[in-house]
Amino acid sequence: MNFIFAETQGMQTAAATAANLATDTVNAGAQGQAAGMTVVPPGLDHVSASNAAHIKASMSQIATQLATGAGLQDIYGTSISTAANAYTLVDELNATGLGGLV
Repeated sequence: MNFIFAETQGMQTAAATAANLATDTVNAGAQGQAAGMTVVPPGLDHVSASNAAHIKASMSQIATQLATGAGLQDIYGTSISTAANAYTLVDELNATGLGGLV
């Protein structure tokens, strides 16, 4: 017989931490994108205008990647929370004697 022990309170804490990290990641991406949009204003020659455009495009791509990563981090947090809820339900069913039905 195998036993799986899950500390559901710790799992819920990990889920909340993952959600906070996702929010921080989105905020960092937005700040980086805003900084990239103003860091190099185009000058009088075409080279500086080209460089500014490249920086803006790069910052936009970075912000998009960070947003995608944040979305995955949020999904991870949700999965941890869902698993903790499932473990809690099974524990409660076992405590009432209905655990064999699951």
